Amino acid sequence: MATKKGGGAAVATPPRSKKAVAKKTTPRPPKPESFSWLAPCLGVKDPTASIKFYEKAFGLKCREQIPGQDGKIMHAELTYHDQVLMLGPDSPECPNYVAGTRGLGITLYFYHENVDALAKKAKAAGATCKQEPTNQFWGDRTVWFTDPDGYNWMFATNVGECDMNACECGK
Repeated sequence: MATKKGGGAAVATPPRSKKAVAKKTTPRPPKPESFSWLAPCLGVKDPTASIKFYEKAFGLKCREQIPGQDGKIMHAELTYHDQVLMLGPDSPECPNYVAGTRGLGITLYFYHENVDALAKKAKAAGATCKQEPTNQFWGDRTVWFTDPDGYNWMFATNVGECDMNACECGK
């Protein structure tokens, strides 16, 4: 066993074999570098009009628009400094809906290191699970809860790259 100095104390570490070093891979970060750990997501009536309004009224900048298979915007990301605001149209498949139609109209999208472990913990604490942990076409593994006050919470761990060919939105 080798020892490493860490914080003044020696810590025992097992010896590394050449085979173990060759197999070592860098783990994928749990969130994309371009996101903060929390991104609110708004359900809007008309994504194109909302983007124009938020740019003109509040100085946000649209950094990405993703069309669905019908050509309409199904997801957009706007930024202000280092913060991200996501938006999308009313959708029965996602927790996006316009305020007052089926609820509050906002989803809190949190990145988390391990959504599977979080799902077990949240359900044990009494959270209402609306969607079990699922890999999404945009590269995140997500779980969706509603809290006792009716707010939507979607937790995500980034597990891969976006695959628009797997998107079924707007069909």
